[in-house]
Amino acid sequence: MTYGRKDYIKNIKKIFPVYGKKEKQFLRKLIETINNEMDEAASYYECRDRFGEPQEIVANYYESISFDYIKQQIHKRNIIRNGLIGIISVAVISFTAWRAYDYMEFVKNYQSVCPDCYFEIEMGESVFLGEKK
Repeated sequence: MTYGRKDYIKNIKKIFPVYGKKEKQFLRKLIETINNEMDEAASYYECRDRFGEPQEIVANYYESISFDYIKQQIHKRNIIRNGLIGIISVAVISFTAWRAYDYMEFVKNYQSVCPDCYFEIEMGESVFLGEKK
C-alpha cells in the first residue's frame, strides 16, 4: 500500500467518533475494496476522487447504523474515560498526601535531633530561624 492510500485510510479512521467492532469490520471491508479497486501507486487524491471524502464515508456509515448503537458506544467511551480520570485523580491525591506525610515526618524527626532549634513551616518549606533563646 502506498502512502496515498495509507493516508486516506488513516484520515477515515481519525474521523470515527467511536471505534468498536462494527467500525473495525467496516474498515476491513473498505481497505479490502480500496486494495482491489486501486492500483499500488494510487495517490490520496485518486482514492478521494474514487471513493469520496473521508467525512462523507463516515457520515454515510453512521446513517446506516442505528442511533442506539452509537449512543451505547459513546456511553461506554465516557464511562471508560471518566473511570480513568478518577483513577488518575486518586493516584495524584494519594501521592501528594504521602509526600506531605513523609515531609512532616522528616521535619518531626529532625526537630527531635536538634531540640534547641526551631523551624517555621510556610507554604511547604522548612525555614531555619536559629536557636531558641
